[in-house]
Amino acid sequence: MVIFVLVFLVLHEVCDTIEYNFLISGHNFMCCDRDFAHIEKRKRVMKAIIPNDLHKVITSAKYDPPFEVIDKSVNGF
Repeated sequence: MVIFVLVFLVLHEVCDTIEYNFLISGHNFMCCDRDFAHIEKRKRVMKAIIPNDLHKVITSAKYDPPFEVIDKSVNGF
């Protein structure tokens, strides 16, 4: 679908040149990727056996600002 829009723009001389960049997997980072990396790094140090342990791992993974974990019950879904 995108290719048709690009061809349309070139044929109607709206644009002379169109550059289309393809992101390489593993080479682009988002903020959430960095957050997950903090949690994974902390998980290697602290072993989580029960769900409450996961709560401790996540809250202690980052200090400024700390992660907030919200406990949900079955009725909360």
